[in-house]
Amino acid sequence: MENLKNFAIAMALFGMCFSSFGKARSVAPFKGGVSFQNNRIVGAEVGDVEGNRYFSGFDLEHKGYTLFDIGSQFSASARYTDADKLLFSVSEANLSGKVNGVDVTVGRKILKWSDIDHIWGFGILNNRQNFDFYTTGQEGLTGVMLSKRVSRFRASVFGSYLYIPELTPGAEVSGGKVSADPWVAKPPETIPFRDRQVDMYYTLKNPDVAETVTKFSIGAEVAYESRTTVANAFVIRKPENTPRINAEGAYVPEKDVVSAQITPEFVHHNVFGGTVGRKHLDYFFSVHYLGNVPDSLASRDESNNIQILDNRLPKHYVGLGASKINDRFHLGLNYVQLVNNLQENDNETFKQRFAKAVNVS
Repeated sequence: MENLKNFAIAMALFGMCFSSFGKARSVAPFKGGVSFQNNRIVGAEVGDVEGNRYFSGFDLEHKGYTLFDIGSQFSASARYTDADKLLFSVSEANLSGKVNGVDVTVGRKILKWSDIDHIWGFGILNNRQNFDFYTTGQEGLTGVMLSKRVSRFRASVFGSYLYIPELTPGAEVSGGKVSADPWVAKPPETIPFRDRQVDMYYTLKNPDVAETVTKFSIGAEVAYESRTTVANAFVIRKPENTPRINAEGAYVPEKDVVSAQITPEFVHHNVFGGTVGRKHLDYFFSVHYLGNVPDSLASRDESNNIQILDNRLPKHYVGLGASKINDRFHLGLNYVQLVNNLQENDNETFKQRFAKAVNVS
């Protein structure tokens, strides 16, 4: 995973240089800030856990125009945690322009197609920063987006054959054990074997970088907006934003452990959804839907008598929103619910954030 992360960071830094090309003509300079956050006041279960107690941060952002009136956008963040970890994220790094009436964007861009994914930080459509459980943040997808507006309608198409995953993975393997951030579900430390629990000893097989990054994504969105009504619908097939943590191994009687090799695997899934909203004076009411249907995993090499497969089941969310917005303040109320039941064999790498929740902003 380290080689893959280094590749992703290198691509992100390239994007930073690319998006800032010709910044002498930029209508807005780079801006940023530093911060410090303490989570201990939240509660012992999450706030007082190593890696999530407190952190210092740095954010950098740029949006403007380069030479030839090409738009440029760049946004990056870094965090240093109490667990002595440096976390790094590039949310967006892209160039944009208009060609024959079509808006063209090339690079890493957050797709603003799903309000549920944006508000609740599920990381189903866009990547997540994964700095902490409370404000997961978003990282865009890398590719080319074409968008055309005709009257009140807009159609957008996104395509890519370059996949850059989330830059902050949540788990590491060292000394046969898996260490993870507080909000990450780890593989089991023990496993039932011959009527008793046996310790697991994990090793990591790094994925092939070329095979990982050369994965396709293709999707489309249609949207409508009038003075009182907004609506959109989208569908996209793309790699999942977090890898499947699959393990295969066998019992080692000399050490009385099950030795298993972890193989991170990026699998495709189908994501679809939409929003319908109604404006009335300063008020806005909306209904949302988000569906996620992942590809299933086939059984591995049968010569190994123990397999742990990170299977994931379809998930369907519905959401409601109400907000009041004017020049003085913004007040919003959002609700989300998972409408299908999770099953015990759904081994999500990242814990299910919310099955039912209310948000006030």
